[in-house]
Amino acid sequence: MIGTSFMNNLTVDAPLFQPEGVGFLFLMPGGRWQRLMSNTGGGSLCLDWIVEAFGAKAFTGDDRFEKVEREARAAPPLGNGLFIHPYFNTSGMTAPRHDPHARGSIFGLDVNTSPATLVRAVMEGVAFSMVDCYGALDAPVDEILITGGGARSRLWREICAAAMNRPLASPEAEETGALGVALLAACASGAYPSLEDAARAMVRIAETVQPDPCLSERYRAAYPLFRDLGADLPSLQAARGLARSRPQSMKASS
Repeated sequence: MIGTSFMNNLTVDAPLFQPEGVGFLFLMPGGRWQRLMSNTGGGSLCLDWIVEAFGAKAFTGDDRFEKVEREARAAPPLGNGLFIHPYFNTSGMTAPRHDPHARGSIFGLDVNTSPATLVRAVMEGVAFSMVDCYGALDAPVDEILITGGGARSRLWREICAAAMNRPLASPEAEETGALGVALLAACASGAYPSLEDAARAMVRIAETVQPDPCLSERYRAAYPLFRDLGADLPSLQAARGLARSRPQSMKASS
């Protein structure tokens, strides 16, 4: 779910405790479990910030969203070597490891970087964080459904599908949390004999995006750099946190 945060969920038939110290584990109806790896550092929050900070003049008018989507699609993949780590929220990184000091980074800026390039790089950074989160789970990822406000962007869905090299299905219902409540109510009221029957009747897929093989290969080759940059940052982020926490020297009185 690409909302303000980016929620990477996996439904499994037995509790999954690894990796330790990150994410959440919920018991589901029917003896299933939901393993949640949440990048609270940012999902659509990062995109909103980039658009406001760098594209306020470029993306205006009633068709602002369409303009952002159109220009980001025209931008080159990986922005001529631009990488963004999407941890813009002050909560830091919560998956696939916990690092409260983590913050967003923009690596590879040059004079050719445009607002549209930054927008696309944020989408790609969030998609790479998806690869990070699912890669940390010792369980197969067979089917992916994508939802949330950010998933309204077909480009973003295409980027996530390519990064994961998996088809991504979009449910027809945008408010999937409310749909889940409706499924439980339908089953509890006897309208359907089981949640599986209720889901088959009430969950409809609007569209499935297939991964583009060429783009998948480009992202597969680029992901190690995203990963290694992220692995080198924690000590620097911790030092940054210490620098921020030091009290400023008092100004000498005139």
